Amino acid sequence: MSKAETLRFAMFGLLATLAPLASSAGQERQMGGDVGITVFTSRNFHGRSATFREDVPVLSRFGLNDRIASLRVARGEQWEVCANNYFKGRCVVISGQESNLARNAWANVISSLRRVTGPATPPTTLPAPAPPSDWYIVLFDQPNFRGTPTNYTRAMSSLSRAATRSVTIGKGVWELCEGANFSGRCVTLEQSASDLGRYGFRGRVVSVRPLVRQPR
Repeated sequence: MSKAETLRFAMFGLLATLAPLASSAGQERQMGGDVGITVFTSRNFHGRSATFREDVPVLSRFGLNDRIASLRVARGEQWEVCANNYFKGRCVVISGQESNLARNAWANVISSLRRVTGPATPPTTLPAPAPPSDWYIVLFDQPNFRGTPTNYTRAMSSLSRAATRSVTIGKGVWELCEGANFSGRCVTLEQSASDLGRYGFRGRVVSVRPLVRQPR
């Protein structure tokens, strides 16, 4: 073998060694940037991935409808993910990261997503203008709309209820959160829910508020 051939083989070996490293670095950049939400088709942040920095009303355009199994949200941001197109159906507001959405019954069901809070753009779901005066929600301390009911017609940032396990949406779109001042795990509901445990709630709802969606 000539010296030239030996050199070419040596360079080929070096490139083969560096290729996986370059691919890994690219994957790390995808797995959670400074802005937006990064989604993965497999749990533990594996599989096909994509990072979104703007609202996505129809994930099927990207070949990701009902295929998301784990996700990461940029620090300081919150995103709403929904089971149907155009932010309808079952929805939940998320932050941080989730390595296995199956734990919360959200694996392979997400069809649309949008930023709720974050540094890049104004919120897409706002508590203003004020909702119609006939909007109301009823919270029950037992599943299947049983137990003691409590009616609310406006935002409540800190509830002293012992438990909330089901809700009736009398009218409107409402956000329920486990923490005070609409923090922690939150869910957006447009219809009644007989068991909040299906949304990951364990009987604790500390704040509620009506939401008025901006026209699209």
